[in-house]
Amino acid sequence: EYLLRRRDRLVTRTDLAEHVWDQHFDPGSNVIEATIYRLREKVDRGGENPLIQTTRGVGYTLRSPDPAR
Repeated sequence: EYLLRRRDRLVTRTDLAEHVWDQHFDPGSNVIEATIYRLREKVDRGGENPLIQTTRGVGYTLRSPDPAR
């Protein structure tokens, strides 16, 4: 939901940790990566253009689907 409300904007890993899990970011945790992986399995499965984009070391962007497709 947090990514959806901020679609087409970069959401940092820290923002995700603080707003979704209501905790300070622990850089040693992989909870964000694991959650994004499971979300991609549901959202991007079989899609030609993935909706969830990664900006390495920074965060994630949920792209709006291309209406022309």
